[in-house]
Amino acid sequence: MVSVSLLPLGLFIALQSWSFERQYADLNPRLQGSVDRTTRNPSRTERPEPAPPYLLPRLKTLLEERAGLTGTFTEDFRRARRRSLLLSGMSSALLGLLLAGILARRIARPIESVSETTRDMRSGNLSARVQLTGKPDREARELALNVNALARTLEHNELERKHMIADIAHDLRTPLAVMQAKLAALEDGILPLESTEISKLYRQSEALAQLIDDLRTLSLAEAARLELDISEVNLCDLLSSVTEDFSDAADAKEVRLELVLPGDRLYYPLDSDRFRRILSNLLDNALKHTPGGGLVKVTLERGLRDIRISVSDSGQGLSDEASAQVFDRFYKGERRAGSGLGLAIVQALVRLHGGLVEADNNPGGGAVFRVILGAA
Repeated sequence: MVSVSLLPLGLFIALQSWSFERQYADLNPRLQGSVDRTTRNPSRTERPEPAPPYLLPRLKTLLEERAGLTGTFTEDFRRARRRSLLLSGMSSALLGLLLAGILARRIARPIESVSETTRDMRSGNLSARVQLTGKPDREARELALNVNALARTLEHNELERKHMIADIAHDLRTPLAVMQAKLAALEDGILPLESTEISKLYRQSEALAQLIDDLRTLSLAEAARLELDISEVNLCDLLSSVTEDFSDAADAKEVRLELVLPGDRLYYPLDSDRFRRILSNLLDNALKHTPGGGLVKVTLERGLRDIRISVSDSGQGLSDEASAQVFDRFYKGERRAGSGLGLAIVQALVRLHGGLVEADNNPGGGAVFRVILGAA
């Protein structure tokens, strides 16, 4: 851009020089010689010889002619300079306007493409993308790439929102449909009004209430509006209590539940109830994906700069698709078990505690989930 802007100035100077040379070259050689002799500095040792008296009138006439020619030369030079300045200025201005138009059009073309794409996105067409032709500038190319990345993100979020609404409707409809069918059968006398049927209805209402609570917890956590009651908690006691709560479920499935703790007590500032929810969801997920006779192992480790809680199982492990989407809302994997909100809640609550959660496969088989907290 700088070189292009300096091009008219260079042309202006070149035209001036060329015009001056032409004007000077067209002068009378006799006049040039006269001017050169007039402006020459004679040596101090030279003494002009006195002219004879009879030549004085002739010399006076020659001096007057020389003065007239010198004045004519000066006036011609000034006119030539004004003419060259005018010609060079007009040429430079025209060239500058031409170059400015070309550059403006080159800059405006990708901006018009971006504007057209954003109009399509605003009207609901999130599949629109910026298409650049030719060889755009680096800035225009980066702008197009950023707009296309934004369009892809919006399209993905919109698709995820639609799937989320469909999954919520399905998960809410299932317990409600079961409850309505049983209530209708009880009302018609098809099923007897016994405590077993009432217990089944109660379990369905519990599942419905749990789903609603999961949705509320996840939405508040992702919006950073979930309040935490932080206090110093002994992680060894907390893990022991949660593992004990799942001992019956593990025995019923014939899965061995193992807990590995450090030798000393380990305290960390966290919300005890919310962190219990994190551990419960991880253990519930591990038991669901561990076959009978398998192993679920819970490990608490203190590192140099962090604290790690690992929950591993001996199931089939995570596929490539599951590794990338295991913490997404309503992702249920290959087995389609549960509501698909448990691990998403785990990730949201761990982030609220300033930590992170990872999912990986064990070298010997099965999956492992690690909750990493900052140094205590």
